[in-house]
Amino acid sequence: RNDRFSVNKENGNGALRYPVGLITSQETSLAYNGKSPLASGNVYWGLSPSNFGIISASGYDVYTSGVSDYGSVYSSIGVRPSVSLRTGIEYMSGDGSVDYPYVIDMDS
Repeated sequence: RNDRFSVNKENGNGALRYPVGLITSQETSLAYNGKSPLASGNVYWGLSPSNFGIISASGYDVYTSGVSDYGSVYSSIGVRPSVSLRTGIEYMSGDGSVDYPYVIDMDS
């Protein structure tokens, strides 16, 4: 199997040029201000676990409004990659969709 995507060949397949992951609940809390840039119209999973119960486990997901809350891990919802930009790198355009991907300025 070749599904351990990472920038490191020692602990994965080395297929990623830039690191990417899922957004954490802390990041969704920082980004949400009433009109969230995380609002996609779809519910998607975040990276942070919420709790582990006797019957099921829960993880944080991001609702259509951009608010993060916990949901059962057996739910069928999507994922969206999250990329953290270092200081000086700026977002230029795009909404992250297949038809209109994010464009960032790597020369800033």
